[in-house]
Order: sequence, then C-alpha cells, then structure tokens
Amino acid sequence: MFLKKNAIQLILFISLNGFIPILSLAQDDAKSYLKQGRALLGQRKFAEAELFFEKADKFGEGEGTYFLGLLHYYGWGKPRNYSQAIQSFAKASQRGYKMADYRLGQCYNAGFGVEVDKAKASQLFQESASVLKQLANEGDTEAMTNLGRMLHRGQGCPKNIQEAIIWMNKAAEAGHFLAQNSLGEMYRNGDGIEKNYNTAVYWYTQAANVGYPIALYNLGECYEEGLGVAADSPTAVKYYLAAAEQGYEVAQNALGVAYEIGEGVGVDYKKAFEWYKKAAQNDYETAQFNLGNMFRYGRGTPKDLKQMLFWFTKAAEAGYEDAQVQIGHLYANGEGVPRDYDEAEQWFK
Repeated sequence: MFLKKNAIQLILFISLNGFIPILSLAQDDAKSYLKQGRALLGQRKFAEAELFFEKADKFGEGEGTYFLGLLHYYGWGKPRNYSQAIQSFAKASQRGYKMADYRLGQCYNAGFGVEVDKAKASQLFQESASVLKQLANEGDTEAMTNLGRMLHRGQGCPKNIQEAIIWMNKAAEAGHFLAQNSLGEMYRNGDGIEKNYNTAVYWYTQAANVGYPIALYNLGECYEEGLGVAADSPTAVKYYLAAAEQGYEVAQNALGVAYEIGEGVGVDYKKAFEWYKKAAQNDYETAQFNLGNMFRYGRGTPKDLKQMLFWFTKAAEAGYEDAQVQIGHLYANGEGVPRDYDEAEQWFK
C-alpha cells in the first residue's frame, strides 16, 4: 500500500553517550516544506531554506520551484545565476505558480540571462498582475512586495505609488526584508511619500538586522551622510564591511574609497586596492575605474599602465562616462598608449 503523504523523520541517534534526540523533520506534505523554507529565507538562512524548497519542488510544487529560482536570481547562498533562475521561474510558471511570471518579466525587461524583450516583459507583467493581487490579499508577503514594485514602476498595471507604498508597508511590517529596504529607500528619497530620514533608517535597520547586504550598505550611507542619525564615519565603515563581506560590490567599492581617502579608517592604499579589485571583479564599473586609477598612480600596487588601460576600458565599455573621458585623455596625451587624436576624439564623444 502506498503512503498518501511522504514524510521524513529523524528519530534518535545512538552515540557513545547514549540516545540523543535529533531534530524531527517529519512533514506531511509539500506545504509544510514551503512554510519552513520561507521562514528560513526570511532569516536569510539560505542553505537550510533551499533544502526545504527542493523537497517541495520534488512534490511538484511550483512555489518551491519559484523560490529555488529566487535564490539563483539574487545569488543568495550561491553565485548569482540568471540562466538557472529563468529555468526555475519558467518551470514554476508551467506548474501554475504565476508569481513566477513577474520574475520572468523582470529578466526580459532588464536582460538578465536573456536578450532584452520589452514586449515579452510587458506581457508577463500583465499576466502576473491579477495573481499577485490575489496572493497579496491572502497575506503572501512575497506577493505584496512584488505587487508594490509593479505598482511603483507601472509594470503590468497603471502606476500608483500610493498603493505601492501601502503594499510595501504591509510586507515590511510582516518582516519581508526586501520590502523593508525598499520602503526605506522610498522614505529616504521622498518617492511618493514625504521624505523622512528617521523612518528610512528604521526600515533599513529592520532589513539590516537579518543581514540583508543592500540594507547594510544603505544604513552605512545614512551614517556617512548624517541622514536620520548623527554622522559617524567609523560606524558607516562597519556597515559597509558587513555588506562587502557578503559580496555586495557597491559596498566593496565604498570600502575602497574609505581606505583610499581615510574616511572612518586610516588611509591604507593596499586595502583600498584589494576592495576595489573585489568590486571590479564583480563587474561594478565605478570600482573598475577606481582600480584603474590605483594602477595609474601606483597606489597599493606597482604602477602598471597596461592594467590601468584594461580597467578603464572595462568601465568605459560598461558605459561609465568618467572612464570614457579618461581614455580620451590618455590617447590625447600619449599616456600608456601611443598618442592618437582621432582615437581620443572617439572616446570624448
């Protein structure tokens, strides 16, 4: 006779000291796995959450497949992989979990792992809008957050910032760290709501408390600039470091700047170079330009004009205007390259 519901239970473990009870993982269905996975995700315990989402996925639950895609999309607990994320989102959608269409729309809209296709993105946004609204009304915090973003950007529905804030606030109050950070940004920028730096800091802090790196960085900026808190550069550096250690390239670059100019820490060109390098290797064009300048002037590394040009070019090709202008000057002055006024003019354009 086949069991109706699959369950796994770890009962007891025999050790030299006797019987030691081990955490029981007995679950009667995929919904239980999803509940545990989402709870762990909210605590940013990604490896543990992934195990439960994988179990739900094996039951054919599109929601579990969606969250597996989300881990790849954001690079949570693993290197970011948009191609794998798209596969998971598409599979989730095929299984009937249409919130995945919203994430697929984001990928097509921005060209994450696929060629940009605005028409396809718009179609996917429209197809997911009603589902997001239904799930949000049922109390799903992920749906609330995504619906808030759609309303904020006018994707798949008319733009409505006030309604976006309502949904973001509901998700944030329920503990969704992405919504908490987004709400902090809205209050900081006065985006559809009156600017309130104190409230921005509050929401950044809520998301930072579970280790969300972008919120940690944003909180660091508030301490650096004295927004909603007393200006405190050493504290800013502390938050930048916490975000940078999780691989957030913007924070890595900010640490590089701090060490290069001695803001909140002592001047240390070697550390500045290392943090710029980490951010540059994570394809952050501002850091690529900064790293090029470190090679240009021999700060924290031997002077190397070939490496300077390499990193300037990487940044310039990514659209970083300061790098484009500097390459123009290099060719105009013959610095590290043969003097070439025609080439210089092309870069100045």
